[in-house]
Amino acid sequence: MKAQKSIVLAIALVLIASFSASAQMHEHGKMNPAQKMESKKMMKADYPIDYCLVSGEKLGAMGEPVKYDHNGREIQLCCGGCVSAFEKDPATYVAKLDAAVITEQKESYPLETCVVSGGKLGSMGEPIDYVHNNQLVRFCCSGCVEAFEKNPDEYLKKLNESSSVKSDATPESSEKMHH
Repeated sequence: MKAQKSIVLAIALVLIASFSASAQMHEHGKMNPAQKMESKKMMKADYPIDYCLVSGEKLGAMGEPVKYDHNGREIQLCCGGCVSAFEKDPATYVAKLDAAVITEQKESYPLETCVVSGGKLGSMGEPIDYVHNNQLVRFCCSGCVEAFEKNPDEYLKKLNESSSVKSDATPESSEKMHH
């Protein structure tokens, strides 16, 4: 009995120490790889469609969807058989996914300005809708797309911060922020 209490106490102390170290590392901006991975997951948009790009089947209808990495971008397919079909013509399937992302995210897009230049969207013609890792990013011009591609994390941080501000804001305070 005494040995069990000692073991439980030792485990509790280890957990407290590791939690404290983890909190200190996060507090000072130094995240371990697991924390960085979790941070990236939080920033990533949810998968935008519920069907397979190749077969049209509902994702999950044939078991757990296959998660496929295409140039760093998550693609979900209904089964392993669809991976080879996707690989034969990825541009077609990525274009379908991009269109779905734009349709789903455009209405709730949090900014009225270009994430790169800060200029009002539409001030230089029709805004450019661009999809980065299944997240819509809108630009005033193609030059801003090029700047974004050089350092996407910097601009995605701005976009995600504005998204959380917009969802927390009341309509009244939102109007004040844009004037």
